[in-house]
Amino acid sequence: MSLKIGRAVGRVYTALQKKLQKISFRKPVHHAVRSDAQQSRLVRSLEWLILTALAAFFVALLILLFVWIWNVVTPIQWRWLSETDLGLIKNVVAGGFTLVVAGDQLQKRFK
Repeated sequence: MSLKIGRAVGRVYTALQKKLQKISFRKPVHHAVRSDAQQSRLVRSLEWLILTALAAFFVALLILLFVWIWNVVTPIQWRWLSETDLGLIKNVVAGGFTLVVAGDQLQKRFK
């Protein structure tokens, strides 16, 4: 899927670049035109950045889930969060997992 997104981004970039060159009254700048290899590297870098951000988001959700479970299960003396803090963490974790499930469903529908 990420390869499809990368190709789509590349096609959009190329189409926009061509339209901008048609509108422009001066010659295109040489360094603004990217070769296929440069564009491929750019797309791979963008894919890597997106996957890294998603992984970091998922790890943060897991850590929050662990903290929430720890503060619910352990004795009162071991807890360090108040009830309002636990409620906020619960809302963030529930919202995050809802987004993950919704994103998965949207991905399946748009394939």
